[in-house]
Amino acid sequence: MFSAKQFGATSTPINPHYIYLLFAYHTTTHYFLYMRRDPLTLRTAGVFILTQVLLSHGLTETQLGEPPKPPASVDGLPRVRYRIQQSTPTFSVDTSSREQVRNFYNAVYIASESVPMNSTADQANCFPGTNASAYYEATFTRINWFRAMAGVPPITQFDPTYCRKNQQAALVMSANGALSHYPPSDWSCWTQEAYEAAQNSNLALGSSGPDSITSYIWDFGTGNSAVGHRRWLLYPQTRIMGTGDVPKQGPYYAANATWVFDGHYFDPRPSTRTPYIAWPPPGYVPYTVVFPRWSISYPGADFSYAIVSMKSNGTVIAVSLEPVQPGYGENTLVWIPMDLDANSQAQHSHSTELTLLTKYSSQVSQTHHLQALITL
Repeated sequence: MFSAKQFGATSTPINPHYIYLLFAYHTTTHYFLYMRRDPLTLRTAGVFILTQVLLSHGLTETQLGEPPKPPASVDGLPRVRYRIQQSTPTFSVDTSSREQVRNFYNAVYIASESVPMNSTADQANCFPGTNASAYYEATFTRINWFRAMAGVPPITQFDPTYCRKNQQAALVMSANGALSHYPPSDWSCWTQEAYEAAQNSNLALGSSGPDSITSYIWDFGTGNSAVGHRRWLLYPQTRIMGTGDVPKQGPYYAANATWVFDGHYFDPRPSTRTPYIAWPPPGYVPYTVVFPRWSISYPGADFSYAIVSMKSNGTVIAVSLEPVQPGYGENTLVWIPMDLDANSQAQHSHSTELTLLTKYSSQVSQTHHLQALITL
């Protein structure tokens, strides 16, 4: 038998068929999601909960297009050609530790803020230019901060070819003041490489670099109920990405293109902290990165009949489910608590601190239960 005391809780014995994880925040909240298995399909539902604390992030001009569609083939896409560790000290955090999360946020997330782009791009003359190496590093760091918080392996590099093509794609989006994964050839500054990058990238207009990465995890907007941008950034198999950015210049918006597909797309799933990928993740999470759309991804899950309910201090919290949409990495359930507006960036709600208990069945062949309990 496991003991909850091992995880910092009470000494109540724990059923060995379940893994218990302890987290933290402030207000009694319950979250339930139910899973069942029938003779043909494993229907995943379970119970799951996390904190919802939002403030405006200040990215009021950012627009996100729809997420890119997955590649039909990875032929020609790069792969990591040497063995690497699944995680590094720089991009590793124990989200059950408030102190670790606080330090990780201050040392890594905040450190990637306000880094000068120093771009040579010129939208008026269709010149993609280049950006400061420190700016690329800040964007790389922001991606891996989110991946570490979610419990997935870090990406290992930005591919130079991806970055060159992404720079052209960002230029095209900015020069035309619009977003498209298939920009027509009559768009200003169009190139074949920009077109290729647009198909394989998350796209943002009105922000760049690390701010765009946060916007992709936020995944606001009417066309983003599937949180596809988030799912691609947190896709466990991905090891190589790319990025391109242009700054705001005169009438032209800033723009970002982040390449999210590599040659590892069809690889076996690597080890992750939990069998599922959630945002916000279980544990301590800075309120600035908890957004209206919550999600949980589980490979092969059927969320068609999932039910989510939430209570805070015994009071039911309104929860609305987004339509289940496959096709963006792992199967994912998305929901919005407290009638928050997921289509706007200007969200604000009270700050809450909770203690979160998650229960997850360790045996795939049996009925699965994901359970989260938040108590003061």
